[in-house]
Amino acid sequence: MIVTSLAVSLGLLLSQDLRAAELAWRTGDYKSTVLELQRLDPSAEVEYFWANLYYECGLPALALEHVDAGLLHEPAHLGLLHRATSTNLWLGEPEATLRCAEELAAAIAASSLSANDRPGWESAVEDFRQRATELGISQEDRDAAVLRSQFVAAGIVILGLGLLIRVGT
Repeated sequence: MIVTSLAVSLGLLLSQDLRAAELAWRTGDYKSTVLELQRLDPSAEVEYFWANLYYECGLPALALEHVDAGLLHEPAHLGLLHRATSTNLWLGEPEATLRCAEELAAAIAASSLSANDRPGWESAVEDFRQRATELGISQEDRDAAVLRSQFVAAGIVILGLGLLIRVGT
């Protein structure tokens, strides 16, 4: 429900067509939410709603599908770009997260956000950049540790074979 509150407070889900779905979502009635969304024509806002629904339900891959569909309707939709960035971060994709964060930063720069709203969005972008960078470093460290363990395992196998050959002769 945090995602719902955030989206509503940003004013991104207030179109007349989405009010029934929004009401159902707020009350936790996902079945009614889905039925309401299914009757609507695809648009950036409808796809954003779907993306948030799937994200909240723990289905990030489906959330990304709807983000991509929504961005075809409105490439600079801040909510969709934010969801794309957060979902890629969740999926552990540092390069995609950074790419999406840059797209979000460009959309923020080109937007007509108020002076009060802009710093919050820019702060979110910086947070995404930092977290994606940290994720990338963590993955590099893990990859290096896996490589070291593979070398150690290979050395043990070679040592074991050498011992077997020596004992057998």
